[in-house]
Amino acid sequence: TIIQSMSAPNLPPLPPSRLEQIMSARAGGKLNQFGYDQFGQGRPVTMPQTGAMTDDYILGPGDQIVVSLRGQENTEVRAEINRNGQIVLPRLSPIPAAGRSFGDFRRDLEAAVRRSYVATNAFASVSRVRQISVIVSGEVNVPGQRLLTGLSSAIDAILISGGVKKTGSLRNIRVQRGGRDFQVDLYGMLTSNGSASGFRLADGDRILIPPLGRTVAVTGLVRQPGIFELRPGEQGISAKNLLALAGGQEVRGNYRLSIMRIDAQGRASLDRLSSQAQVVRDSEILFAQLGADQTTNQATLSGGTGLAGQYPISTGTRLSEVLKAPGSLGPAPYTLFGIISRKDSRTLLRQLVAFTPLAVMNGGEDQVLQSDDIIRVLSVNETRLLTNTVMLYRRKQDAQQEAIRNPLSVADQQIP
Repeated sequence: TIIQSMSAPNLPPLPPSRLEQIMSARAGGKLNQFGYDQFGQGRPVTMPQTGAMTDDYILGPGDQIVVSLRGQENTEVRAEINRNGQIVLPRLSPIPAAGRSFGDFRRDLEAAVRRSYVATNAFASVSRVRQISVIVSGEVNVPGQRLLTGLSSAIDAILISGGVKKTGSLRNIRVQRGGRDFQVDLYGMLTSNGSASGFRLADGDRILIPPLGRTVAVTGLVRQPGIFELRPGEQGISAKNLLALAGGQEVRGNYRLSIMRIDAQGRASLDRLSSQAQVVRDSEILFAQLGADQTTNQATLSGGTGLAGQYPISTGTRLSEVLKAPGSLGPAPYTLFGIISRKDSRTLLRQLVAFTPLAVMNGGEDQVLQSDDIIRVLSVNETRLLTNTVMLYRRKQDAQQEAIRNPLSVADQQIP
């Protein structure tokens, strides 16, 4: 059974709400309210009626039951639950059914058949599900009365009513039945932190979508930045739980977490978080920004060699272990000069350390590598280019000095 949506199919994306505009301006990037892309628009709802009915299904007037008797008595009877909430079968007293689970009803039916029939077993199934009428009201796009089936849930009624407005709550939906209120939290359908709501409707239920509650936001390097609604009664949520709602941090690494807080005068301030246990409160924004990356236990071999790249190192790894690998110096190496770019652990500035590859290969000038070292080996062609560049630079310097000492003698000369 397909219950068609009350709204037109293929609707365009929802326009930004006023809350989204305000929070996006504060965060400096686009933020959307979480969950409304799925529950904010209407769509058709499919009600599968194949397979065995589960034992927790609540029976009601209008459900049709098929009872198969097998044994000394072989027959099949179809009966509908009457307005009195009972099933009436031949040679059996009326069996109460309405308001009871299908599993309880089936056990009572089997016991009644054993008392009234000889050597006969009973098998029951639901052949047709009743129709129910519910009322959907509050912050929903198309409020009103809806005709559903006994298998329908509150989510089905909301979807065929056009979905929840962005001014409505997804976490505090109330189903009113017989003077009692049942709460439905749609975040359980969207996240792994909650449980999916299997709450089934009954005839005469009223579904109320109240206004949106308190909200917090998260932006930056998280998998799903957005605006999240707090549970009813919550004043805030820990940064750790908020990051979990947003799908976690995008990549592993060192993060800087900060909160944009708003004081009573409306002034915003950005405070650094010292712990993920700190609480993000109503209208505040959590920023997850990547901190400085530090590479450890790794050295880099660069230059015109096919083995250029990162090498893992441990305590005591020496330069000769990298250079002695076949092909590490390239096809035409210059073995008299090489450079290590090394970061100072205190100032974090790099300094150059010269070495002689030939001496290292012969067991001299060897040294222990440090984390984040960059080893640069030169080829013969690169050395020639460097030599020519240095010679040209020196010729220019000498010519300029001569021009300063004797400007008249070099006035007409061309400086190459």
